Amino acid sequence: MKQISTFIILAAASIVSGCSSTEQTAENMAAQRERCRVFGYYEGSRDFADCMMKLSMQQSELRQQTFDTIWRGASSDHIIINNKK
Repeated sequence: MKQISTFIILAAASIVSGCSSTEQTAENMAAQRERCRVFGYYEGSRDFADCMMKLSMQQSELRQQTFDTIWRGASSDHIIINNKK
């Protein structure tokens, strides 16, 4: 049973870390740029940079919450992923 838990933890960690691949990061940045443009900010402006920073921080927090949830669930041999606050 311990081996199964370890495998699940490693698999979940690889999924979370897979979000930081170069290709995925570029796609996320493009999506964030588009969101900031839709919000009305002009690329190159201070407001646009602030928007990008805030979206990036939100994404990092979500990734950390997911990681924490996986580790909490792993301690009880159950994996529960809940991205809601």
